[in-house]
Amino acid sequence: QVKPVIESLRTHHKVQRPYMGVTGQNLQSFKNIETLKLPPETKAGVVVLEAFGPAKDAGLKRYDVIVLLDDQPISSTLELRKYLYFKKKIGEKMKVTYYRGGKKETATLTLGEAE
Repeated sequence: QVKPVIESLRTHHKVQRPYMGVTGQNLQSFKNIETLKLPPETKAGVVVLEAFGPAKDAGLKRYDVIVLLDDQPISSTLELRKYLYFKKKIGEKMKVTYYRGGKKETATLTLGEAE
């Protein structure tokens, strides 16, 4: 896990990380889950509190609930960050599966670089 960080520091003099553009909260700690109109089997995911940059450009909005990234289950903000930082690169496309108003949708976004 440390190797990519050291290589980025050596090459770019900073840590380069992919950037999706969401501020989120774990679904398990979200207070008004019923307002999200999720199917009963959806117990984990990341509630989008704010979408900007690549996520906004791909159409994600406040209160979307992210459940998959590239078909990999995402149950928390920690899992989301780990997936981005260890599995993806800046400029890569990523498929995001989410629920909006009870309906499952997908979007594809191009990852930017975190500042």
